[in-house]
Amino acid sequence: MIYLLDTCIVCESRKRYPDPRVVAWLDCTPDEELFVSVVTIGLIQASIEKLFLIDVKKAAKIENWLNLVAATPRVIPITDDIIRLAARTQYENPGFDNANSLIGATSVVGELMLVTQKTGAYRPYWRDGRNPADIPMKFLKMNP
Repeated sequence: MIYLLDTCIVCESRKRYPDPRVVAWLDCTPDEELFVSVVTIGLIQASIEKLFLIDVKKAAKIENWLNLVAATPRVIPITDDIIRLAARTQYENPGFDNANSLIGATSVVGELMLVTQKTGAYRPYWRDGRNPADIPMKFLKMNP
């Protein structure tokens, strides 16, 4: 199974006190099955830019980590098919968030399982996604 991690999942893994269900799910899933959209890289970079105004040292540390993530082959670019599906979805769902539309379209076009804690944010795309917070801890511990 190939998973597309929503930005909230990537950020959750970086928190000082992350949701243990998310951490457990990530620990149980082989790294080679985890992918992110280039949109997630952009969203995190935007947050880093804001953080530079408050805490340069912390922002630099997070940016170094993001550079490592961005350099992996597991960052999915936006293709013509993705942008067209996102545009159609936004037309059919006025007010739908642009970043979520691109990430959702990436999961559909690439036939990837979308992993998010914000299932409502992907309403037009939500089919077979996964929310690690909904998976019982017992199940997570049984799957190495």
